[in-house]
Amino acid sequence: MSLPIVQVVFFLFTLFSFSKSNIAIADTPKLIENCNRDNVKSVIDPDLCLKILKSQEKIVSSTNQIDLAVAVIESGISNGTNTRTYIENVLKKRNLDPNLKGVLQECNSSYVSAIGSLQSAQGEAEAGEYQTSSYDLLIASSDNIDQCRNAVASKKIKDATILLGNKVLTLFGSIGYNVVYDLYIRSPPTSNFGHDRVN
Repeated sequence: MSLPIVQVVFFLFTLFSFSKSNIAIADTPKLIENCNRDNVKSVIDPDLCLKILKSQEKIVSSTNQIDLAVAVIESGISNGTNTRTYIENVLKKRNLDPNLKGVLQECNSSYVSAIGSLQSAQGEAEAGEYQTSSYDLLIASSDNIDQCRNAVASKKIKDATILLGNKVLTLFGSIGYNVVYDLYIRSPPTSNFGHDRVN
């Protein structure tokens, strides 16, 4: 097993095994609120959602809404990059089952798109373009990652790292969407680029 695969498995495993941190949790009610929103509960249990968010130092140490948004998006980019590295390493193996290879190729493309959307969303959030940022976060956590999720489901692939990576990226994208959309509602931009809120 190569080092990148070890790193991504370790990263994802720690999301589930994380013990309570000594870091003061910034705005815990806001994290709880987001974990209990419908678009997040449909992906992951709220208690597990909160544990995952608290496992990220930048998230729990954020002091305001924009810092929280950027920290959540950065966590999504990091998770997505690690999962994509894992996928690329598996694709390098010889004599892969054709069905598995096809799914991995779909997932690699899916993660390229999702990471790109998250990166765009981060820059837009930092520039105060909250409406556009929330749209990119919505796309990252739905259309982009659904390409991999659907491919895995159609071929009944049981790769734990990919399954978990899909779920966690969707979580970060959905939480990021909630936080950034709330920023947009509080200070709407002058441009008219609308979409209905996803609860």
